[in-house]
Amino acid sequence: FQLDGVKTKTAVHLNSPFFPNNKYDFDLSTLDKQLFKKAPPIGGYSNRHILKKSINLSSRLLQSLWLISSFDAFIFVTPSLSIFRPDFDFNLIKRLNKKLIIICVGTDIRHFSGFLQEFPTDEGLFDDQFKNDPIERPLINLRRAEKYADIIYSVPDQSSLAIRDYMHWHIPIKVDDYNFYVPDREVPVVLHAPSRRGIKGTAQILAAFDQLKAEGFQFDLRLLEKVDNKVIRENLTEADLLVDELVLHGPGILSLEAMSSGCAVATKYLESSPDFFKPPVLSINNENIYEKLKYILTNRALRKEMAYRGIEYVKLNNDAKVVTKRILENLLSHQNGTLEYDYNAEFFKKNYHLPVNERLSNYSKKANFMLAKEYWKDFEQYKRSLQQRNLI
Repeated sequence: FQLDGVKTKTAVHLNSPFFPNNKYDFDLSTLDKQLFKKAPPIGGYSNRHILKKSINLSSRLLQSLWLISSFDAFIFVTPSLSIFRPDFDFNLIKRLNKKLIIICVGTDIRHFSGFLQEFPTDEGLFDDQFKNDPIERPLINLRRAEKYADIIYSVPDQSSLAIRDYMHWHIPIKVDDYNFYVPDREVPVVLHAPSRRGIKGTAQILAAFDQLKAEGFQFDLRLLEKVDNKVIRENLTEADLLVDELVLHGPGILSLEAMSSGCAVATKYLESSPDFFKPPVLSINNENIYEKLKYILTNRALRKEMAYRGIEYVKLNNDAKVVTKRILENLLSHQNGTLEYDYNAEFFKKNYHLPVNERLSNYSKKANFMLAKEYWKDFEQYKRSLQQRNLI
């Protein structure tokens, strides 16, 4: 943003353990650590927290008022966290006629039920944390974003509950910070680095590699877990192939880092994606992983080709300078009333059904009704169906 002449400041609730060296202008957790030794809960504070932590909250409220009054536009990464309380902060931003962009990043708005309905997948690939997740949690987060944001950035993989249309989120990466090198080995070094085994499909990936090794295929598999980003980047530069994930759709940040480092990438990918999202990855899933891995392990020329196509792709689509410029252009188009959204939110309107044992609160039903009525020109056409599905 600063390269485009925009005065920009950054704030964080809690620095990621995977990126310990990242620096921010404001650490919003400072007062929490000093007074209560922890950052605020996801989604803001309950009434009980408000009573118990009044001193801390008073400080946070003043911090929120000061920051919101000091800037003209705000980008929040996830609608579940803000400065004071998300609903308070987002409402204040809009009342002051400032611009609000919300980037949704995955589990903040994704629900197991919507994902399985829109993208049929083996339910056994998901762990209990996903299966037992109440629908209200991501739904409230998403409706908050849809109520207040000028522009929402997301991807279809996580947007099965969406009412509003949205823009595609191209994950930004500082391409020049990576050491691009294509090893081009006959016997490839293969990297798998799950942040969380269950949701990455690690058991299935390792089983496929075990079968391939037993059949005599040659490769050097490296498994990295719970290491910081510096170690990951060093290994990506050395590797010929990254095998990323099998359950959710990529490519995510790790795959993009791999492309920036000279790695070919195999990951689950939504092949029905629009033309502006066609990354050069080998698309794998639970059904084809053995055959796809055998294919790329024995195809040195393909790995090399994918590595060079990968760096060109991230430079064109994911370089941070490109992403921020696109955001500014989208914001200007929104102000002019000419923004054309990348995705039309249709699944919730036409197809989504609540899980058998789930019921929506009156609050969520009302939020669904109000937003659908505001944003769907064909709301009356689907009103009866939404009522029958107990969504409004």
